[in-house]
Amino acid sequence: MWLSLFSAKKNLIVDQFLRVHRSFVVNVACITAVQRNKIIIWDIRIPIRESFKETCLKRPGID
Repeated sequence: MWLSLFSAKKNLIVDQFLRVHRSFVVNVACITAVQRNKIIIWDIRIPIRESFKETCLKRPGID
């Protein structure tokens, strides 16, 4: 079965997950750091698309 990211996101808990890029939805509880244009989850760097950056940084619990 194949789902688009948009369709899959509908099944996630809204407060727990955040879309940070066209290709990435992340679990907010797993974010270990936020850099200029990246979110760090453990040792994995995930890009933050400019159009999602403001939304990402406004989320409670994301510094």
